[in-house]
Amino acid sequence: DMKEGMEELFRNKMLMTPTITVIFVNFAASLVIGVLVFYARDVLGATEDEVGMMYSISAVGGLFGASVIGRIRKKIGRGNIYTFCLLVDVVGIGLLIIAPTWWAIGLALAIRTFSTTISNIVYFTIRQEFTPNELLGRVAGTSSMLMKLTLPLGLFISGLWAEWLPIPILFGISAGILFILFLRLLFHPFRRLV
Repeated sequence: DMKEGMEELFRNKMLMTPTITVIFVNFAASLVIGVLVFYARDVLGATEDEVGMMYSISAVGGLFGASVIGRIRKKIGRGNIYTFCLLVDVVGIGLLIIAPTWWAIGLALAIRTFSTTISNIVYFTIRQEFTPNELLGRVAGTSSMLMKLTLPLGLFISGLWAEWLPIPILFGISAGILFILFLRLLFHPFRRLV
């Protein structure tokens, strides 16, 4: 089953491009999520309640993204939506570098959660549409497994980084990875997907 899922995923260029992108997006995100709470608490001096509010603010971005994707989809093709969500991610992660308070982190995360929600909806729709029905479960399982493989690596690296180096630089590295992915898709045929 896994072999069939891998073969279909690697053969299907319409699925492989966004899947590879998600692998690197997850790695970039894991660099941030691994240290964000510690950064908010230890560097910015946020309390437990403020950290909770920070994540509550970020969740609003996801709710807003889910509520507007239908309208955005009617005006812009899925390839463009997916591509430009990466640029919005860059803005959200980039704002973390200069965020002076817990609520500023919450707003930066809300921007990122907004774009991540939209890009996830687009990705899952594409995967559903371009996978043969009889292989859908195998491809979904295989792609999900691949996309999650980089998370432990990013968490490990961010934990080591935070021990000796400034965390905002790590945010900059994450934003840089996302910007490179944006540039890659900006000039890729995938962007023309309607």
